Amino acid sequence: MALQPALIFVFLEIIMYIRIFILSIFSILTASSAWAFDLSANAEKAAAIVSQNGIEKGAQLIEAAGTELVDMKAGKGLHVWSMNDAGHMLFDFSGQTKPGDDLNDFVLSDGSKLVAMIKEKLAAGNGKGVIELGPELPNPTTNSISPSKIACVALASKDVVCAMAWD
Repeated sequence: MALQPALIFVFLEIIMYIRIFILSIFSILTASSAWAFDLSANAEKAAAIVSQNGIEKGAQLIEAAGTELVDMKAGKGLHVWSMNDAGHMLFDFSGQTKPGDDLNDFVLSDGSKLVAMIKEKLAAGNGKGVIELGPELPNPTTNSISPSKIACVALASKDVVCAMAWD
């Protein structure tokens, strides 16, 4: 029994829809990876600015860079912050902390401490690291608790510069 042309057409159409579905899933997965890479690039740019200009002047230059490094209007809460080796905040463009705030006692829902987690990632990544958090912290632009990412770079001064954003 030979296949009818209409059946062949339906079969090919089903295969086409399956292919589109698979490509859609693939593009979603690769978009997430690319986004994490961009966050690392933001952290590296901000770290270079601070390294070359010091904390105070570096923070002013990062703020002047505009939405490239800090974009509090887009809903992702993209911003840059820095802490010293002792775990005290140096600057934070999200407005959620102030210079001098102690981050050492900030405990995540799994019991781990954020500062210790950042330092471990930096040690394992030769001074660079990306941390993916579940719904732990409030997005400064929406106030909703949702997954976030933090990309950090350690400076020669032992200060740490991080870029952060929410999914």
